[in-house]
Amino acid sequence: MKYLMILNLLFLSILFLGCKDEDQALREQTQKASEGERLEEYATAGEREAFLYQKYRFYKALEGTYEGVVQTSLGQSKIHLELSLSYSPYPLGPNQTRTLDEVTEDINKLSMSVLVKQWNSSSEDSISEGCALESVSPQRDTGKINIVSQECQNQYYLFLSDATLIRAENLAEVTPKNTAQEKAHATELAKAVWEGQLETVSQLRGQTKSKNIPPNYEILVTRIQ
Repeated sequence: MKYLMILNLLFLSILFLGCKDEDQALREQTQKASEGERLEEYATAGEREAFLYQKYRFYKALEGTYEGVVQTSLGQSKIHLELSLSYSPYPLGPNQTRTLDEVTEDINKLSMSVLVKQWNSSSEDSISEGCALESVSPQRDTGKINIVSQECQNQYYLFLSDATLIRAENLAEVTPKNTAQEKAHATELAKAVWEGQLETVSQLRGQTKSKNIPPNYEILVTRIQ
């Protein structure tokens, strides 16, 4: 009887050790799987961090103060445009990693604020139109910047430009063909900015349309700071 009890205890001990080893192996396997999932998540977050950095760099290249002219049927009026980052991504430390959700939140928040002032005389005190708008998202593929809101009297449809295609004195002579060429060039400029080949946008082109006046008027603004 005593012998049988010893055998049973030995059997139970072996069974217990076996179960303990299986549980330990399962825990180790689960831990490794979790680590793998975290690494995969961080890898995806890392890719999005790179995208966030490019988007931030793209907006920084646009950020600044621009001034120029609007070509109307009565001649040229003045325009002042300010583009600024409305949200800056949280800076990463050298050993810091973030989750996919954290990076995605920064990507979604990153946008630009716009202030537009337009007037007809040499005095800025006689502003005829003004508009302030948040959450403007320039298009990285086309270089377009649409400033459209129910609160703004005028709508502004801008795109990246430089002085190689047009100058202020030529605005009255712009044709649809010219505009198509400029927009194609804007796409090239946007690509250069996105890839880091161009650090600063020096000029913006486009059109403005009033809610009360049907014609579209040509715009050209140049960076002053």
